[in-house]
Amino acid sequence: MNYKGTIINSELTIDKIYTIHYFEYAIDFDFPGEIHDFWEAVYVDAGEVTVTAGTEKYVMRQGDFFLHRPLEFHAIACSGGTANAIVFSFSCECEKLFSAAGKIIQCNNSQKVILSEILDEGKNAFSDPLNDVYLKKLHSKKTAPFGSAQSIKNLMELLFIGIIRGQSQQNKVLPYSSEQLQLREICDYIDNHLTEPLKFEDLCLKFSMGKTALKKLFRENLGYGAMEYYNSKRISEAKKMLREKKYSVTEISDTLQFSTIHYFSRKFKQATNMTPLEYQRSVSSLVKNFFVNEE
Repeated sequence: MNYKGTIINSELTIDKIYTIHYFEYAIDFDFPGEIHDFWEAVYVDAGEVTVTAGTEKYVMRQGDFFLHRPLEFHAIACSGGTANAIVFSFSCECEKLFSAAGKIIQCNNSQKVILSEILDEGKNAFSDPLNDVYLKKLHSKKTAPFGSAQSIKNLMELLFIGIIRGQSQQNKVLPYSSEQLQLREICDYIDNHLTEPLKFEDLCLKFSMGKTALKKLFRENLGYGAMEYYNSKRISEAKKMLREKKYSVTEISDTLQFSTIHYFSRKFKQATNMTPLEYQRSVSSLVKNFFVNEE
């Protein structure tokens, strides 16, 4: 019974978390830049942005990740279209982290899952809205689930351990199953036909599937139905069009094949808790208010 415990050394430790954001940038978004003494990470979830790091500029596209060093001047702007990005900042004394900074890293699927979990835990742990661009301090929720803030710390540490290891280059790509390939084909078809009227029966006919089989394919792999996927994609496209400021609400409703503008507005509010015009104003205010409350 002479057991002896093994001391585990923490080679990478996140000491503090300063911000966690999810931004949906308008087409004219252009943050002129800042400097602070902690790390800041940027992940592009959709669209394209240009980040400035010191004197260098980098064009980042969907799936790209960039880490800014402490005390490095950095800025971000949309590159001719709308974009979505995860941005978070933290302190860490691990010297190996510098090897991951100042370069575009293509995230693998495991790292994308971790980033998504960081956002989910951020919403659980903190009361601040994810799109508050001038947030100076995170505020803990009184109703936060047990260990939610610690989970964020652990997830960030796992993310950077994987990046330092060069995980994105070393991971073997596993082949898709025939079911996953079929789901991907249907989702791609829906993505490319958002401006056409689409019914559940149309998908069954197009892909030679029975209603039960199609329902099962989506439910078992995504957790929701094919038409829910179609509607969520239409709402995402509507948000993008609203941020571009080129179209009226009526034009967007017509383009995305909603039966009436009232039905579109109702569906949009169900998804975002805002009407289309409220959403457009809220996105515009992110640009206008970037210098509000600066100390």
